Order: sequence, then structure tokens, then C-alpha cells
Amino acid sequence: MTLYTSIVYGILYLTFYAIPYSFTSARHWSHVLSSLPFLSILVSVLLASVGLAVYSHKYYQPRLVARGGAVLPEDRLPPMMLGSVLLPAGLFWFGWTSSAHISPVPQIIAGFLIGSGIMLIFTNGVAFLVDIYLTSAASAIAANTCVRSAVAAGFPLAAPRMYRTLGIPWATSVLGFLCVLVIPAPILFYKYGHRLRHLSRYAPTSD
Repeated sequence: MTLYTSIVYGILYLTFYAIPYSFTSARHWSHVLSSLPFLSILVSVLLASVGLAVYSHKYYQPRLVARGGAVLPEDRLPPMMLGSVLLPAGLFWFGWTSSAHISPVPQIIAGFLIGSGIMLIFTNGVAFLVDIYLTSAASAIAANTCVRSAVAAGFPLAAPRMYRTLGIPWATSVLGFLCVLVIPAPILFYKYGHRLRHLSRYAPTSD
């Protein structure tokens, strides 16, 4: 789960280079205009937050109450499954609509998928770890933060050369394929999470 959230966190930081680069190099927008597509990321994150609040109210909280307050970490994963599909779809969409011969609207719309996918994966991935370790959650999140911060520092450093060498479509597709590889992660954790938690002496939810 830490590996997955680190990849997503790294992609988030990489978009700070990829989005302006795409619109300035391919569409020849100014540096000011090339930053406006970030608004689609912002709106999608806000909408995903509302969706998570609705999910918590309609699904998570009732199940928590029904179990007398007992935490089942796997209840966090359905929104993450949705996000695991939205993120690579948005990346492929963004990359292959980057041509100057295509309207910028589809590429901006792709930002909605990217932002919502990142939000759904990252927030639920971190909450999943907290729900697993409970009293040891601070240590788990500290380890998660160290790893994801290192990845987030590395991705933007590789971005300029990757985008200049491969081009916008294929460079973004590399990220998309990376996300496709980890799509099974939340599904496998949802199915086998209880069994895996029993293997950890630091996971009180295994009881």
C-alpha cells in the first residue's frame, strides 16, 4: 500500500511539470495560460472529497456502527478501486490528446480523472494503513511519509528528460502503464486483507 500511495504521490508532483510543459511545448500557450488547466485538478479533488463524504455517510459509518465501532480496514478500499481505474484512464487520455491539432478541452477534462483518481487512491490508502495499525499508526504513517516523499522528490527530477525524450503521449503513457500494473492492489487487499493482517503482530485489527 505504501508503494502504491508513493507512486500516486509522485505522479501528483510530476504533474506540476507535465501539465505546463504539455500546454507550452505542444500548444504554445504562455506560461500563465498553461497553469490554468490545474483548475481541473482542483475541481476534481473537491468533487472527490464530496464523494468520499457521501460514501462515508452512506456506507462506511453505518457498517462501523453495526459492528459496535469495530474497524474493518477493507471498508476503505471500494473508493480506492474506483480511483485505481480513473487515474490511468486520465493519464492515457491526457497524453494522447496533447496534440496541437486536437482541441485542448479533452486534455483539460482528463485532468478531472487524474485529480479524482489521485484523491481517491491516496486518501483511502493512508486511511487504510491507519485503520490497520491503530495504536501503531503513527509509525506506519511515518514510514509511508518517508517513502512517498522520496518518490515525490525523484519523479519531477526525471520528468524533464523523460518528456523531452519520449514525447508527451508516451511519457504520460509510461505513468499510465505503471498505474495499470498496481490496479489489482486494492482488489487483492480487499479480498485477502484479513488474512494478511493476521500475519502482522503490529496490526491489532487482526483480532
